[in-house]
Amino acid sequence: MTAFTMLPITVNNDKLPVLDPDSYEPFGIIETNSLRHWILGRDAGLVDLKKQKALAPYVNPPLLKSNHIVAGSDYATSTGIYDDVNQTLVVVFQMPDGLSTTPLCSYETPIQTGVGVLTSSTNSIVMINKRSGGTVNESYPAVPGQWYFAAISVSLTETKVSIPALSIERTFSVNTPGTTGYVINVGGRSGGGFSGLGNVAEAIVFDKALSLSEITKLYNRSKSRMADRGVII
Repeated sequence: MTAFTMLPITVNNDKLPVLDPDSYEPFGIIETNSLRHWILGRDAGLVDLKKQKALAPYVNPPLLKSNHIVAGSDYATSTGIYDDVNQTLVVVFQMPDGLSTTPLCSYETPIQTGVGVLTSSTNSIVMINKRSGGTVNESYPAVPGQWYFAAISVSLTETKVSIPALSIERTFSVNTPGTTGYVINVGGRSGGGFSGLGNVAEAIVFDKALSLSEITKLYNRSKSRMADRGVII
């Protein structure tokens, strides 16, 4: 089982998206075992908490707000990370009302190979894992205006999806491993009907497939962290 190491960090960069380092996590820690981690918002809220590397605009930069960004359509940022077959994507986003958006995805358009967390115009959250020989595409009803934590964990043999606030924990078998080649974006290019803009407060990328129990632990820490910023998930 993956250990979640809690280590103190020193914050001396005033461009980080939150002003008080203690609000990152209890005792001033971050997800130290994540590949990359962004808390989005404030004046320069596109800065990676781990490596202090800014997200590069993908077509157009997202709009920065006090505790989140507005992303989707062509207003997105590239993480610089390619999707892989052992990976977990996490996003905290607000469900829009009647809009199709791409809070976190790794494909040019939703109909191509990749993984992602999307919203549909029917007020549903869509978890997608389109891989060669193994496709997951299920939607779950959600409440407009509500903030949600969602995770999609991809391994060689299965895909796990989790939306704790909706009590959703699903595991799907994958017959054939996927291939890399698409860059993970916060937001995504318009196409396939997912062309709206929505609010995103956090994004985390792990270079490993987390278990459902590990995702639950991750959610509990994110829940506390987001509450400090007025985002209730």
